[in-house]
Amino acid sequence: MAKEAEIAFSLAYEEELRGIRLSEEKLRGFLEWVIENSPSVQEFIEVGVRKTITAGIVWRIKKGLKRIVHRERNTGKGNIAALSYYMIENGAPLWEIPPVVALFLKEVKNHPLAERREVWNILYQLLPSRIEKPSGPTLFDFVEEKKEKKRKGRIILPGEEEKEEKKEGKIIMP
Repeated sequence: MAKEAEIAFSLAYEEELRGIRLSEEKLRGFLEWVIENSPSVQEFIEVGVRKTITAGIVWRIKKGLKRIVHRERNTGKGNIAALSYYMIENGAPLWEIPPVVALFLKEVKNHPLAERREVWNILYQLLPSRIEKPSGPTLFDFVEEKKEKKRKGRIILPGEEEKEEKKEGKIIMP
């Protein structure tokens, strides 16, 4: 179950949902309320999602989830995106849908008021405690591979191969 929760949380960082931003004014108002009232974690999520996520944002989330479902058919990520979409369509409370909560937390984390102790104490309990290394290729691997290709990007003629080996100190017998 923990793996599914991680996948659901990671959907907020997918390309289709990455560009969704919450209203700066509403987010600031909510965080000022948090600083004054010190709510519980559950209340933080429930009130925060209710105050900051509008109908337009819900529409964009649904549109992004639908694209993820079509792109990631028959995979764990696609199935979780489909379930989240289904929950939104059928009127489930938004604060109970993990990708929506993750999107909300991502925006709160990047807000300047998130550095205040009252807000950070709540965020600390909700954000992932560690970052795991991805199992597949990363952008860094691609850049390293590209640098390697640049170094070896020339055409080697049959006679040049022998010259290169001699430069390295190897003796080639005819």
